[in-house]
Amino acid sequence: MATQANIFLVRLRIKDPEGFIKLLEVATTSLLPVAPAVPASQTAYLVTADGNYYSTDSTAPTLITQYSILKLYISDTTLGLMIDTYGVDGATCKALRSIIASISFEMRGLRGNSAGADKTEYQNLKDIIDVYKYLLSLCTDNKKSNDGNNSGRFLKSTHPTIAGDNL
Repeated sequence: MATQANIFLVRLRIKDPEGFIKLLEVATTSLLPVAPAVPASQTAYLVTADGNYYSTDSTAPTLITQYSILKLYISDTTLGLMIDTYGVDGATCKALRSIIASISFEMRGLRGNSAGADKTEYQNLKDIIDVYKYLLSLCTDNKKSNDGNNSGRFLKSTHPTIAGDNL
């Protein structure tokens, strides 16, 4: 059974939610750090009562209304099932593949907006997919190495004797 610590570890590896270096769990939104307490920098809070991840940009004492729900590409339930089935390393790779598929569907129709002199150019989602593909390649190499299936093995072979050594 996957623990919340395992799910947090996989989430941090796959950068979902993006931009956070620490994930903490609280029971309800009323337990989120609010004034006079200060929220931890670059920390997302999982509220177990509703299953959402919350964050704030403020590093000063804040109000509960300054927290916002974070968008995720993959749920904790799905991550837990992946961890139970494939282990932490395998779940990381499977989750990255799932995120690549999700981002691919977002690519349709998103390019930019041009209205007269005002032009808005959106970040190219292909670049984001390339980053995740790179992370997936690192993940796959890391998993092979941890499983002992890497290509760095040394083997010994012997030189065959041809024609009964009568040449």
